[in-house]
Amino acid sequence: MKELRRNYTLFIDESGQFGEEALKTERKSSNDQPSSQICGVLVPGVFEKKKRGADLPHALLSLFPKGGEMHATEITYAERAQLVKKVLQQSKNSGWRLVRLVNNSGIGEGEVIQTYTRMVAEMIVCIYRKLREEEPQERPVINLTYAQVLLGKRIDGRDYYFSRKEISGSMRYQGTPIMIPILEYKEAIARELQIDLRHGLGLDEQEVTKVFGQVNEESARIHPALQLSDLISNCSYKRGRALRNYQSVRQKLLNTLEPYDFELHPLQVQHVAEELANHRALGQAIFLILSHLHTQQLSQIAKVRLSEVLEELIEDLAKEHSKELAIDLQALVDAIDDLVQRERDASEAELMIHAIFDQVLKPLEAELKDLWGNTDLEWFRFKLLNLALINANHSGDIQLARQRVILLQDLRSKVNNRWEELPTVMESQLNIAVNFGDRFLFSEGVEIAEEVCGFYQDFTSLLGAFRGQSLISDHLKIRNHMAALGTTLMLERYLCLEKLSNGEVIDDVLIRSRAIAEQALALSDSKEDKMRLWQQYAHLEGLAGDFKSAWQKLFLGVGGQMNEFDLSQTQSFIERLAQHSDMSIKFPMYHTLRLLLLDLQSRRPSDQINVLYQEISTLFVKRFRKLIDGYIDDYPAHALLRTWAVLNALKGEEAVAVGALRVLDRIVQSQKSSLALWLISLCAQLESAVYLAKHGSKQRVKLILEQGVHSKSEKKQIKNQSTLKMLAKLKSQAQSEERLLNWLESLEKQIETWRKNDLSAETAEIILKLCARYSG
Repeated sequence: MKELRRNYTLFIDESGQFGEEALKTERKSSNDQPSSQICGVLVPGVFEKKKRGADLPHALLSLFPKGGEMHATEITYAERAQLVKKVLQQSKNSGWRLVRLVNNSGIGEGEVIQTYTRMVAEMIVCIYRKLREEEPQERPVINLTYAQVLLGKRIDGRDYYFSRKEISGSMRYQGTPIMIPILEYKEAIARELQIDLRHGLGLDEQEVTKVFGQVNEESARIHPALQLSDLISNCSYKRGRALRNYQSVRQKLLNTLEPYDFELHPLQVQHVAEELANHRALGQAIFLILSHLHTQQLSQIAKVRLSEVLEELIEDLAKEHSKELAIDLQALVDAIDDLVQRERDASEAELMIHAIFDQVLKPLEAELKDLWGNTDLEWFRFKLLNLALINANHSGDIQLARQRVILLQDLRSKVNNRWEELPTVMESQLNIAVNFGDRFLFSEGVEIAEEVCGFYQDFTSLLGAFRGQSLISDHLKIRNHMAALGTTLMLERYLCLEKLSNGEVIDDVLIRSRAIAEQALALSDSKEDKMRLWQQYAHLEGLAGDFKSAWQKLFLGVGGQMNEFDLSQTQSFIERLAQHSDMSIKFPMYHTLRLLLLDLQSRRPSDQINVLYQEISTLFVKRFRKLIDGYIDDYPAHALLRTWAVLNALKGEEAVAVGALRVLDRIVQSQKSSLALWLISLCAQLESAVYLAKHGSKQRVKLILEQGVHSKSEKKQIKNQSTLKMLAKLKSQAQSEERLLNWLESLEKQIETWRKNDLSAETAEIILKLCARYSG
C-alpha cells in the first residue's frame, strides 16, 4: 500500500523553568520546582504565517476570536474553568488534539535552552509515533508554531535564566528578554531529533529528515491556537492553582490529554552512560544507569530502554580482562560507599544495593562462570555486603543487619586470602561489633572490636623491625587502627551504660576506655578524627561524673584549642560549635546535648549551666529548623531529636519536648522496618514522660502513655500510637533477640509499677536507668 504524507501543525506553549540538571547527583529535590512541560494543540493541515491564525478551523476560532488579546493568567479561575469546558466540548467534535509532554523524571540537560529544545524535539517524535500507530499507512509531517519563549532577562550584561527569586521587583521591568531566534530554534530541534535517532526512539535516518516541517513563532497573547495552548498548559500544570477549585474540570482535561500525554525520556543519562562506557568506565556507567532506572516517575518506555542499555553494559563488563573487571567492580563499590558513608542516604543506598545484587551480580556471575573464575566476584560480593551492613546499621534495621552479619561471616573464609584486602576484612568485623552493640550484646561487641585492635597492635610491632632502616617512620600511624580504637571506645561507652543501669561499678571499664581514647588520639592525623574522638571521650567522662574534665574535652571536640576550659567560657564554646557546617555540626551537637543532659541529671543546675542551656537551645533552633519541622530524616537526626526532647522535658519546657516527640514519631513511622528507630522513639517518650511528671504534668504523661504524643488534629493525618502499644509491638518484633527482649520486658514491668504507684519518683529513676542503656 502506498504511504500518504499528511501535514499537521503543532502549536505549543511552555510552563516551567527548564532548569533540570543532567545528572541525578546534581539535581535539586523534586520539591524545589514543579516539572517543566510543553503543551499545545495538534491541528491537521498547514497554516500560513501571514494570516496569523485566521485560517484555523472555525471551532477553534470561535473560542478565541481573532484580534482579541488574552493570556490565561489574566482571567479569573472561574473564567478559565468555563473556557476549558468549551475547549473540551469542541475537541470531541473536531479533528484537533490536545497534547502535552512533561519532564516528570526531573532529568534535563543542565542548560535551559537545551532542555527546552530537547523536550520540543521529543514531543515531535512522540506525536509522530502516535500518529503512525493510529494510521500506519500515513507518513505525518509535523510543522511547528511555537509561542515566543521568554527564557529570562539580560540585565546589566548578565543573563538571568528564570532566576525569579534573584530578580528584585525593580529589576523585572529592566533589561532585554532572552528569546531563541527562529533559525537557532529550528537548528536546535533538528539537532535534538538526530540525538533521538542515535538513541533508538523508533525513527530511522530517512524519517528524521522528513518528519519535521516548517517552523514559525507567534505571540501567545494574540494567536488563537497559542492562546489555547497557553490555557491548556496553565490549567494542566502540576502545581498550577488554576483549577484547584474545579477538580472535575481538571480531571476531564487530563482525561482528554491522556492519548497524547507524554513523558520526557532521560536520553541525557543514556548518552552520558554511553560516553563513560566508551572511555572504559563501565562501572561508573552501570551505576549511573541503575541510579536513574530506579527513579519512580520514569515512564515504562524509558525503563525498558535503560534496562536494555544496562544489559549491554553488563555483557561488555563480562568480556573484560580480570584486572579491568576488578577496577570496574571497585567503581561500583566506591559509588555505594559514597551513598552510605558520605551522603548517608540509607533508603537510596538500600535500593542501589539490591539493584546491584539482582541486576549486576547475578547476570555477571553467569557470564563469568567459565571465563575468569569467581575470585573477583566473591570480593565484590563481600565488599558490597560490608557496605550493606553499614547501611543497615545506619538506618537502624537491626534484623536486616543481623542477616548480613551471618552472610559476611560465612563469606569471610573465602576472601581472607589477599594481603591487600585485609583492611576490608577488619572493617567488616568492626561493623559486626557495632551490630552486636545495637542488639545489647555489648561485651561480645567489645570483644570483637578488641580483636581487631589487637591485630593492628601486633602488626605495628611487627613493622617495628624496619624502622631503623628508614623504610618506615618512627611515628607510623595506621588509620584503620585508629578507627578500630574509636569503635571500641564507643562500645565501651555502651558497656558503661549497661553496668550503670544494673548498679555495677565501672572503674575497670573507665581505666581501659581512657587508655583506648589516648591511644586513638595519638594515632589520629586529621583534625576531624581528633574532634570525633574528643567528643566520645567527653561523653565517657560525663558517665564517670567528672564534668570538669568532660567539658574540657568536649571543647576540644568542637574545635577549641586550649587545654583548660570551664563553663564560664560559654561564649567561646558556642562560637566554636556554630562554626561547623550543616553536615559536620550534627555529631558535636549530639554529644553537647548528651553531656548537658548528663550534667543536669547529676547535679543541681548552676547559673553557668543554665546560660549554656539557653545558648545551646538558641543555636539548635537556628541550625536545625528543618529537623524540628520534620523535613529531615537522616542519620543521626533521630538521636538528636530524642536528646532535644528529653533535655527540654527535664527543664520543664513541655511544649518544646512534646513537639520534638511528635516529629520523631512521624519520622519513625515512615521507617517501618527500623527497629532501632522505634526503640529511640520509645526511650524518648519514656524519659520525657518521667521528667514531665516531675514538673507536675501528670495528665500529659498519662496521655502519652495511653494515647500517644499527637494532638487530635494530627490523629487524622498520622496513626497515633501510645507508648504502651509501641512497647508491645516492639516486644513482638524482638522475639529473636533475647537480650533486647529481656530489656523490653523489664521496662514494661517498671512502667506498670510506675502507673500503679501514681508515677512515683523511685520507679521513675529505674525507668531512666533502663532507657539510658539504649543510647541508639
